[in-house]
Amino acid sequence: MCISGDTVGSDEDKSKIAKTSVTLPRRRGGSPQAARILVDAKTKTARRIRILEGTVKPFRSQPCFMNDPVFKGHAIPALKTISRDIKSTFWCACKNCCVMETEEESVCCHEISALTALLNEETACIARHSFFQEMCLDSDRQDFLYRFWGQTCKKEEALDYIHKLRKTAYRAFTVWAYGFLDRRNCKPVPACVVSAVRASLPYPEELNDGFLKIYDYSAALMALDLPMDASCHCCHAVGAAIGALVLLALTWMVHRLGLLYQLFHKVETQSPCHGGELVAKLLKSHGVRYIFTLVGGHISPILVACEKLGIRVVDTRHEATAVFAADAVARLSGTVGVAAVTAGPGLTNTVTAVKNAQMAESPLLLIGGAAATLLQGRGALQDIDQMSLFKPICKFCASVRTVRDIIPVLRKALAAAQSGTPGPVFVEFPIDVLYPYHIIHKELAPKGAPKGIVGKIINWYLQNHLYNLFAGAWEPRDVSPLAVSIPRATTQQLQRCMELVSRAKKPVFILGSQVTLPPTPVEELRKSLESLGIPCFLGGMARGMLGKDSPLHIRQNRRDALKEADLVIMAGTVCDFRLSYGRVLNRRSKIIAVNRDRSQLLKNSDMFWKPTVAIQGDAGSFIVKLSEGLKGYSCPSEWPEGLKSGDVVKEKANKGKAEEQTERHLNPLKVLHLVDDTMAEDSIIIADGGDFVGSAAYILRPRGPLCWLDPGAFGTLGVGGGFALGAKLCRPDSEVWIIFGDGSLGYSIVEFDTYTRHKTPVIALVGNDACWSQISREQVPMLGSNVACGLAFNDYHTVAEGFGGKGFLVTREDDDRISDIIREGQDACKKGNSVLINVLIGKTNFRDGSLSV
Repeated sequence: MCISGDTVGSDEDKSKIAKTSVTLPRRRGGSPQAARILVDAKTKTARRIRILEGTVKPFRSQPCFMNDPVFKGHAIPALKTISRDIKSTFWCACKNCCVMETEEESVCCHEISALTALLNEETACIARHSFFQEMCLDSDRQDFLYRFWGQTCKKEEALDYIHKLRKTAYRAFTVWAYGFLDRRNCKPVPACVVSAVRASLPYPEELNDGFLKIYDYSAALMALDLPMDASCHCCHAVGAAIGALVLLALTWMVHRLGLLYQLFHKVETQSPCHGGELVAKLLKSHGVRYIFTLVGGHISPILVACEKLGIRVVDTRHEATAVFAADAVARLSGTVGVAAVTAGPGLTNTVTAVKNAQMAESPLLLIGGAAATLLQGRGALQDIDQMSLFKPICKFCASVRTVRDIIPVLRKALAAAQSGTPGPVFVEFPIDVLYPYHIIHKELAPKGAPKGIVGKIINWYLQNHLYNLFAGAWEPRDVSPLAVSIPRATTQQLQRCMELVSRAKKPVFILGSQVTLPPTPVEELRKSLESLGIPCFLGGMARGMLGKDSPLHIRQNRRDALKEADLVIMAGTVCDFRLSYGRVLNRRSKIIAVNRDRSQLLKNSDMFWKPTVAIQGDAGSFIVKLSEGLKGYSCPSEWPEGLKSGDVVKEKANKGKAEEQTERHLNPLKVLHLVDDTMAEDSIIIADGGDFVGSAAYILRPRGPLCWLDPGAFGTLGVGGGFALGAKLCRPDSEVWIIFGDGSLGYSIVEFDTYTRHKTPVIALVGNDACWSQISREQVPMLGSNVACGLAFNDYHTVAEGFGGKGFLVTREDDDRISDIIREGQDACKKGNSVLINVLIGKTNFRDGSLSV
């Protein structure tokens, strides 16, 4: 730390004390230093006057406080100096500097960027700053700070006492101007500050002859080798231990109560501002356009502030829907989706949706309300241990404890959500950091004059807690986004992969959702895939990456193709149940695996497969770099053509099944084929269901990149309502379709109210077979019972109409006009109505053998 170092002691003082010269112990990284120790002949106590050997340059010292931490082993960095005349002050720009003893000391406050930032038109010199004068030039305050920092000094030792107060004033200045410094981080004290401190704390005779290197007194005393018996040693050891514990406890208490911070940062008691405004400001600076919520008193300031700043507040009918909507925004926009819910049950309602976002690797910020900081754990309304609930499923969890922490905590959270493998983050906001000062003060203020010492202590504690909440709350802070770290493939890894691809005769891509993540634009990725000409199997968000009719997109017979391939490139794909844990891969094939998450990259590699090259990095940028490095390469055409011909045969067979009659109701395959033929070219498809949606995944063709959303590996039912809401907001001109099973529809049919209120029309297609068919298909033949699997052919279209939508019922009698009804629904949607098409369907064997567990 850089503190100006005035020295004290007159010749008369020194003549009264015997002088002894000692050599202090060698410190790591330095040479032995000799110091003159003044020893009182009667008391055998020592006091150091000045360094005799090893000259110390100015701005290289720190306060002479016995309890300051010792930074042993760290070299003190050299400070830049400017050659100048030390006999004048021509270098001074503030007109308040005095002549100093050395060139290094001759520095004006206008030469230091950290200090000029604190100046304004009214304050042309840092020594004239009102806060500096109040904090650093008041002798009573310096006496308090000196004792607060753990020191003692007898006032009758006038010279020594004034010297200590000057040191304290310099230290207070550096804490205010620079923050806490140490020997590794030195800053200069300008001459104008030194001049002002000397003038306010004068010696009887001015003695300012340079700077002192500070050493621990105990080292100097030990160097004197004074006689000490064993009991004295023991007492000193016990005393030192007790002192250290007391100091540690005091330090913890000071930090916990925010006492030191409050000394240097004001509380603006008349300010009408509140913490919600800081949240909204930070979100706005990060490009957040929507915040999804179900309103609650804990989070109202955030919602009100967001509305004022132009962030659209979208309220849903269930907290899980709010999170699902934020998830969809994150996937489609490439930014962080944001949801805010109230405390307790509001947060617990989101757990499934947050876990789904984690497994789908969606960058999502969940803002949760909480009980007031003083009331947490004391039985407050809706108070639970929310942090423990979300730590296992979020990348980053934090609880904001003061208003000044809001911006830095949110910046870290948003960066964490997007760095590495994206995922959800959770930030808890106790209610007292969001509401204005006057409201919180009213709640904390005592209901009468405090009675007795206990009452006064409680009153002081509450007042201090209030001040700590709001100290420095409205000071300017950086709200710009922090850098996001994304792992990438190395040059050596890329070179190895290029060699494998160039040698392969039958390469194949398996693309997962990670390829759609920023920073690689999906259109650039699509061009790279087309340039390579390697056949692709697409899953998750990667569906539609190549359009609906690409010759490279293989939709059928994946298991057979993987057994035949000699090179498999798994980009953002995991060997979990979707790839039969790796068993579908040919052990003789070369395998390149690319994934941001190392655990996902190597999942089950110790059982059924082993990667030839494993790259922990971004899959999208890897494919682009691979394409750039293989310019002129083209996959042997007979390989993708052969796979595509098998694709065509399989799809013809599926269309044949669509013409078969089913018992009582419509053939679901026929309905899906007609929807695929009628669907607009800019459509976004949301998949939410089991059996019916599983069939749709084979038949419906996403029109382009980021035009298909499904829950992902967690297989969550109920995502449809929220996903569609987020998708429609991101792409208001696109046709948004939700493919519902009649079971999954029950989770979010109430959100038709949300669509109507927020004017976000969507089309919901419900495959209504009055059954949880995906479960029933296995349960009945294996266990002989259909218990709990049956539903009813309900009038779901009527429910949609009750929430302001438009409903259509399609039965077997409408077999010849299904397409017409679909078009009627599309026309109604274009007019601003949300549409639900309730299609009564029968049973098929199309998905026999599919997984349900």
